[in-house]
Amino acid sequence: MTPSKFNGLIELLKRHGSQSIAYSTLQSDLNHRVEPGLGYAAYGSHLKHNFILGNPICPPEEMADFVQGAITDLDDPAFVQVDRETANMLHDDFGYKVTRFGVETFLPVQDYSLEGDAGKSRLRASVRRGREVAEVIELDRADLADRFGIGAAELNAVTAEWLATKKVKRQLRFLIRRPVYHDEPFVRKFYSIDADQNLQGFIFFDPIFADGEVAGYCPSVMRARPGSSMGHAAYILLTAMDVFKAEGKELLSLGLSPSAPQSSGLRHDALTFLGLKLLYQYGNCLYNFKGMSYYKNQFSGLTRDSFCATRRSFSAVESLAIARVTGFI
Repeated sequence: MTPSKFNGLIELLKRHGSQSIAYSTLQSDLNHRVEPGLGYAAYGSHLKHNFILGNPICPPEEMADFVQGAITDLDDPAFVQVDRETANMLHDDFGYKVTRFGVETFLPVQDYSLEGDAGKSRLRASVRRGREVAEVIELDRADLADRFGIGAAELNAVTAEWLATKKVKRQLRFLIRRPVYHDEPFVRKFYSIDADQNLQGFIFFDPIFADGEVAGYCPSVMRARPGSSMGHAAYILLTAMDVFKAEGKELLSLGLSPSAPQSSGLRHDALTFLGLKLLYQYGNCLYNFKGMSYYKNQFSGLTRDSFCATRRSFSAVESLAIARVTGFI
């Protein structure tokens, strides 16, 4: 992506990127349908099938016209991880079938507390253990290298160690943003450094915008060495949240947790619904769907439903296409 295109998308994102996944629409390997000065939609493509990521980035009052243009230009694309309002519009105005396929967890930063709730006991323990072994510091790329001698090679090494513990031993994309190790506009990067100046983990936080300002953050990249204390990523996350609270930020999204599909209250496609149900029930060998849900439930946060919308059933070819777009195969 050229710098001029990136800067243009950033300006649109600041005005209209209110979803936690909005910053992920800047992924360099995505395509972008842009209407200059109005908005854009980011999409992945494979086998002539197109998948739009999140809500289109445009003014709410222009959304219907923008979506109509995208549907025409991209040959009835599927929409993945849209909110309730966009799902309703796709269903009512454009005849899309809608399935709820996950929830997003939010923490109200200013009012959130680890105290009291017995379900948060593991998180409290993670913070205690983390403080015993490492300090969490926000650093830019130059400071990370100058103060601790840590560069891209060591960050990649931590990612490789982390991937080795996962069922899918490759970095996914599209719904999950791959790490970028240089500085990025509005992205906050926190590192866990132990007493011997060894890197134990890191989290990169993408901005969530509201009215042109950063209202909160969402962790897009979370890494911890397998040998670090249990729950070390939670320690980094909760330490960063204290920083955001002091700054007056309002929310921290924990991102999407895929779940067993449920009725959206709207017309859904039976084949897509069945495929997602089987994936959640039997796909833990591919991805830790249930473990992710369990982990985020510990925070006892607020939740919002997330939807996918399709005009066609997810045939075998379209299922293969989305698997390739996301990097599962």
